[in-house]
Amino acid sequence: MGRTIPILAYHKVDTEAPTRFWIRTDSFELQMALLRERGHETVSLEDLWLFANGAAGLPRKSVCITFDDGYENFFSRAFPILRKYGFKATVFLPTAFIGTDCRHSNEWDRSPEESFFRADHMLWTEVLQLQKYGMEFGAHTRTHADLVRLLMTDPEQAEAEIAVSKNDLEDRLTVKAKFFSYPYRSSNSCLEEMVRRAGFLGAVIMNNKAFDLSDGNWFQMDRIPVFSGVPGRSDKELRADFLALLGEKI
Repeated sequence: MGRTIPILAYHKVDTEAPTRFWIRTDSFELQMALLRERGHETVSLEDLWLFANGAAGLPRKSVCITFDDGYENFFSRAFPILRKYGFKATVFLPTAFIGTDCRHSNEWDRSPEESFFRADHMLWTEVLQLQKYGMEFGAHTRTHADLVRLLMTDPEQAEAEIAVSKNDLEDRLTVKAKFFSYPYRSSNSCLEEMVRRAGFLGAVIMNNKAFDLSDGNWFQMDRIPVFSGVPGRSDKELRADFLALLGEKI
């Protein structure tokens, strides 16, 4: 067992949490304040890769913060809090849903609660602003496709979802897109090979584990999902819940 790093996976941050995929803004700030209080420093996925390949060091208490789907509330709600604490994050974008002139809603938030409290996606202009502040961007396919299912019916389209999303990011951001996030947590060895062929350095999943920099699979990088949790928890209980995800005690 080598050095392990918690890679936290978020989706949405806003004033309400209608489903588990949302974190209330005040809860997110509590979590970021706790990371700062405990001496954690945020690092990018590329920082992890460079460390594993002997090119750089890492802070003693490193943590990665990642967000899937590129929702507008990352820009308006989460980013100001990250900036307040001097933290950075990696955001995975389904590139077909990132708007140029208008915002897009998606086709996968189908529950009544999600539909009632709708979340649109960011604009490319917002993505570019975030990039200037040190946010890292990765690909999450073009259309948030279920790649495992698509692989069974149309493997060429599955590969295109991966490769074209990388091209989309690189065309817009003029930097290499180095990491990928599999939608719906789904992956297999065939998809891993497609991600490699596309030129990514690694890809993330969600399985409630910290990532082992020495022995982990870089195309199945472990992440710890952060969900909204049980309503009515006190601040002390919320702190304890979050620290437990990091393997720490209050």
